[in-house]
Amino acid sequence: MSWSRLLPCFSTCQRRTLSVLDPIKQALALNLSYVLHEPSTSPEIHAAVRTLQTTHRRVQRATQQLASRSDEAVIPYVVPHHEHALQLLQSTAPHSIHLLTLTLGAWQLLPRLIALHTYQSKPTVWVLERLPMVGPARDRPFLLFRAPTRLALPEALLDNAVPVWFATAAFRPGWQSVLLHLCPLPEQPTERLTMLGQSIEEVLRNFWPQWYPERALWPAPAEVVLPEFRDEG
Repeated sequence: MSWSRLLPCFSTCQRRTLSVLDPIKQALALNLSYVLHEPSTSPEIHAAVRTLQTTHRRVQRATQQLASRSDEAVIPYVVPHHEHALQLLQSTAPHSIHLLTLTLGAWQLLPRLIALHTYQSKPTVWVLERLPMVGPARDRPFLLFRAPTRLALPEALLDNAVPVWFATAAFRPGWQSVLLHLCPLPEQPTERLTMLGQSIEEVLRNFWPQWYPERALWPAPAEVVLPEFRDEG
Protein backbone atom coordinates (compact mmCIF):
# COMPACT_ATOMS: atom_id res chain seq x y z
CA MET A 1 0.00 0.00 0.00
CA SER A 2 1.38 3.42 -0.95
CA TRP A 3 2.10 6.17 1.60
CA SER A 4 -0.34 8.46 -0.20
CA ARG A 5 -3.19 6.07 0.63
CA LEU A 6 -2.11 5.78 4.26
CA LEU A 7 -1.91 9.53 4.88
CA PRO A 8 -5.68 10.20 5.10
CA CYS A 9 -6.03 7.37 7.62
CA PHE A 10 -3.07 8.66 9.62
CA SER A 11 -4.52 12.18 9.65
CA THR A 12 -7.89 10.90 10.90
CA CYS A 13 -6.28 8.78 13.61
CA GLN A 14 -4.09 11.70 14.65
CA ARG A 15 -7.11 13.97 15.05
CA ARG A 16 -8.87 11.32 17.14
CA THR A 17 -5.80 10.87 19.33
CA LEU A 18 -5.46 14.61 19.89
CA SER A 19 -9.13 14.76 20.83
CA VAL A 20 -8.69 12.01 23.38
CA LEU A 21 -5.56 13.61 24.82
CA ASP A 22 -7.05 17.11 25.13
CA PRO A 23 -9.59 17.09 27.97
CA ILE A 24 -9.86 20.89 27.93
CA LYS A 25 -11.11 20.86 24.34
CA GLN A 26 -13.58 18.14 25.24
CA ALA A 27 -14.82 20.18 28.21
CA LEU A 28 -15.16 23.32 26.10
CA ALA A 29 -17.15 21.44 23.45
CA LEU A 30 -19.47 19.88 26.02
CA ASN A 31 -20.13 23.19 27.79
CA LEU A 32 -20.67 25.09 24.55
CA SER A 33 -23.19 22.50 23.38
CA TYR A 34 -25.56 23.94 25.99
CA VAL A 35 -24.74 27.61 25.50
CA LEU A 36 -24.98 27.46 21.69
CA HIS A 37 -27.57 24.67 21.60
CA GLU A 38 -25.64 22.55 19.12
CA PRO A 39 -24.36 18.96 19.31
CA SER A 40 -20.92 18.87 20.92
CA THR A 41 -19.47 17.04 17.88
CA SER A 42 -20.90 19.46 15.30
CA PRO A 43 -18.76 21.69 13.04
CA GLU A 44 -20.33 24.72 14.71
CA ILE A 45 -19.04 23.66 18.13
CA HIS A 46 -15.60 22.75 16.74
CA ALA A 47 -15.37 26.26 15.26
CA ALA A 48 -16.56 27.79 18.54
CA VAL A 49 -13.87 25.91 20.48
CA ARG A 50 -11.22 27.35 18.17
CA THR A 51 -12.70 30.81 18.74
CA LEU A 52 -12.53 30.31 22.49
CA GLN A 53 -8.89 29.26 22.37
CA THR A 54 -7.91 32.24 20.23
CA THR A 55 -9.91 34.72 22.28
CA HIS A 56 -8.59 33.25 25.53
CA ARG A 57 -5.06 34.36 24.66
CA ARG A 58 -6.33 37.85 23.84
CA VAL A 59 -8.26 38.00 27.12
CA GLN A 60 -5.15 37.02 29.07
CA ARG A 61 -3.10 39.80 27.49
CA ALA A 62 -5.84 42.39 28.06
CA THR A 63 -6.23 41.31 31.69
CA GLN A 64 -2.51 41.66 32.29
CA GLN A 65 -2.53 45.14 30.76
CA LEU A 66 -5.45 46.23 32.92
CA ALA A 67 -3.92 44.69 36.05
CA SER A 68 -0.70 46.65 35.52
CA ARG A 69 -2.51 49.97 35.97
CA SER A 70 -2.70 51.72 39.31
CA ASP A 71 -5.97 51.76 41.20
CA GLU A 72 -6.67 55.35 40.16
CA ALA A 73 -5.93 54.56 36.52
CA VAL A 74 -8.11 51.43 36.47
CA ILE A 75 -11.37 53.08 37.55
CA PRO A 76 -12.06 54.94 34.25
CA TYR A 77 -11.72 51.64 32.39
CA VAL A 78 -14.57 50.01 34.34
CA VAL A 79 -18.01 50.72 32.87
CA PRO A 80 -21.03 49.64 34.98
CA HIS A 81 -23.65 47.81 32.96
CA HIS A 82 -26.36 49.28 35.20
CA GLU A 83 -25.46 52.31 37.30
CA HIS A 84 -28.27 51.68 39.77
CA ALA A 85 -26.95 48.17 40.48
CA LEU A 86 -23.54 49.62 41.36
CA GLN A 87 -25.18 52.19 43.63
CA LEU A 88 -27.10 49.41 45.37
CA LEU A 89 -23.89 47.45 45.84
CA GLN A 90 -22.21 50.53 47.31
CA SER A 91 -25.09 50.97 49.73
CA THR A 92 -24.56 47.43 51.04
CA ALA A 93 -20.79 47.79 51.27
CA PRO A 94 -20.65 47.91 55.09
CA HIS A 95 -21.96 44.34 55.16
CA SER A 96 -20.15 41.24 54.01
CA ILE A 97 -20.54 40.95 50.23
CA HIS A 98 -20.36 37.60 48.47
CA LEU A 99 -20.01 37.41 44.70
CA LEU A 100 -20.41 34.52 42.31
CA THR A 101 -18.70 34.84 38.94
CA LEU A 102 -17.48 32.92 35.88
CA THR A 103 -14.05 32.40 34.32
CA LEU A 104 -15.04 35.04 31.80
CA GLY A 105 -13.27 38.23 30.76
CA ALA A 106 -11.18 39.87 33.49
CA TRP A 107 -12.58 37.59 36.20
CA GLN A 108 -9.30 37.51 38.15
CA LEU A 109 -9.56 41.29 38.68
CA LEU A 110 -13.15 41.25 39.90
CA PRO A 111 -12.35 41.40 43.66
CA ARG A 112 -10.10 44.40 43.05
CA LEU A 113 -12.61 46.17 40.80
CA ILE A 114 -15.43 45.68 43.32
CA ALA A 115 -13.25 46.87 46.21
CA LEU A 116 -12.33 50.02 44.28
CA HIS A 117 -15.98 50.86 43.65
CA THR A 118 -17.27 50.05 47.13
CA TYR A 119 -14.32 51.45 49.12
CA GLN A 120 -13.98 48.33 51.22
CA SER A 121 -11.74 45.30 51.47
CA LYS A 122 -11.98 42.73 48.71
CA PRO A 123 -15.22 40.70 48.85
CA THR A 124 -15.63 36.94 49.00
CA VAL A 125 -15.74 35.58 45.45
CA TRP A 126 -16.90 32.16 44.32
CA VAL A 127 -15.85 31.16 40.81
CA LEU A 128 -18.51 28.94 39.25
CA GLU A 129 -16.11 26.62 37.42
CA ARG A 130 -13.92 26.23 40.53
CA LEU A 131 -16.76 25.04 42.77
CA PRO A 132 -16.78 21.39 43.91
CA MET A 133 -18.13 18.89 41.42
CA VAL A 134 -20.68 16.26 42.40
CA GLY A 135 -22.62 13.49 40.71
CA PRO A 136 -25.79 14.20 38.73
CA ALA A 137 -28.15 12.77 41.40
CA ARG A 138 -28.74 14.99 44.43
CA ASP A 139 -31.55 16.72 46.32
CA ARG A 140 -31.06 20.22 44.93
CA PRO A 141 -29.62 20.16 41.37
CA PHE A 142 -28.56 23.49 39.90
CA LEU A 143 -29.94 23.83 36.38
CA LEU A 144 -28.39 25.81 33.55
CA PHE A 145 -29.86 25.81 30.03
CA ARG A 146 -32.57 23.40 31.24
CA ALA A 147 -30.13 20.69 32.33
CA PRO A 148 -28.76 19.68 35.77
CA THR A 149 -25.14 20.67 36.25
CA ARG A 150 -22.53 18.92 38.36
CA LEU A 151 -21.90 22.01 40.50
CA ALA A 152 -22.16 21.92 44.28
CA LEU A 153 -23.11 25.50 45.17
CA PRO A 154 -21.84 27.08 48.42
CA GLU A 155 -24.09 26.66 51.45
CA ALA A 156 -23.93 30.42 52.03
CA LEU A 157 -25.74 30.88 48.73
CA LEU A 158 -28.83 29.38 50.38
CA ASP A 159 -28.55 31.61 53.47
CA ASN A 160 -30.93 34.55 53.05
CA ALA A 161 -28.96 36.51 55.66
CA VAL A 162 -25.94 36.67 53.35
CA PRO A 163 -26.10 39.25 50.53
CA VAL A 164 -25.07 37.49 47.31
CA TRP A 165 -24.45 39.03 43.90
CA PHE A 166 -23.70 37.59 40.49
CA ALA A 167 -20.95 39.64 38.84
CA THR A 168 -18.79 39.56 35.71
CA ALA A 169 -16.23 41.85 34.06
CA ALA A 170 -16.35 41.23 30.30
CA PHE A 171 -14.06 43.13 27.97
CA ARG A 172 -15.66 45.71 25.73
CA PRO A 173 -14.69 46.17 22.04
CA GLY A 174 -11.08 47.33 21.81
CA TRP A 175 -9.93 45.22 24.79
CA GLN A 176 -9.14 48.29 26.91
CA SER A 177 -12.14 48.56 29.24
CA VAL A 178 -14.51 46.11 30.91
CA LEU A 179 -18.27 46.03 31.33
CA LEU A 180 -19.06 45.44 35.00
CA HIS A 181 -22.24 43.37 35.22
CA LEU A 182 -23.83 43.26 38.69
CA CYS A 183 -26.98 41.40 39.63
CA PRO A 184 -28.26 41.31 43.24
CA LEU A 185 -29.82 37.94 44.00
CA PRO A 186 -33.11 37.65 45.95
CA GLU A 187 -33.09 36.58 49.59
CA GLN A 188 -35.40 33.59 49.19
CA PRO A 189 -33.24 30.54 48.29
CA THR A 190 -35.41 29.18 45.48
CA GLU A 191 -35.79 32.61 43.87
CA ARG A 192 -32.06 33.18 44.36
CA LEU A 193 -31.13 30.03 42.43
CA THR A 194 -33.59 30.89 39.66
CA MET A 195 -32.23 34.43 39.27
CA LEU A 196 -28.65 33.15 39.38
CA GLY A 197 -29.32 30.66 36.60
CA GLN A 198 -31.05 33.26 34.42
CA SER A 199 -28.21 35.77 34.93
CA ILE A 200 -25.53 33.23 34.08
CA GLU A 201 -27.35 32.16 30.92
CA GLU A 202 -27.79 35.78 29.77
CA VAL A 203 -24.12 36.61 30.25
CA LEU A 204 -22.94 33.43 28.53
CA ARG A 205 -25.18 34.01 25.51
CA ASN A 206 -23.75 37.53 25.11
CA PHE A 207 -20.09 36.94 25.99
CA TRP A 208 -19.37 33.24 25.44
CA PRO A 209 -16.21 33.90 23.35
CA GLN A 210 -14.59 35.33 26.53
CA TRP A 211 -15.54 32.27 28.63
CA TYR A 212 -12.98 29.55 29.23
CA PRO A 213 -14.28 26.73 31.46
CA GLU A 214 -11.57 24.08 31.59
CA ARG A 215 -13.76 21.29 32.92
CA ALA A 216 -17.18 19.90 32.05
CA LEU A 217 -19.96 21.52 34.06
CA TRP A 218 -22.60 18.99 32.95
CA PRO A 219 -22.38 15.18 33.21
CA ALA A 220 -23.06 14.72 29.47
CA PRO A 221 -23.29 16.90 26.32
CA ALA A 222 -26.52 18.61 25.30
CA GLU A 223 -27.34 16.10 22.56
CA VAL A 224 -27.49 13.35 25.17
CA VAL A 225 -29.51 15.26 27.79
CA LEU A 226 -31.90 17.65 26.05
CA PRO A 227 -35.02 15.98 24.62
CA GLU A 228 -35.10 17.94 21.35
CA PHE A 229 -31.77 16.40 20.28
CA ARG A 230 -32.92 12.89 21.19
CA ASP A 231 -36.14 13.41 19.21
CA GLU A 232 -34.12 14.46 16.16
CA GLY A 233 -32.01 11.33 16.47
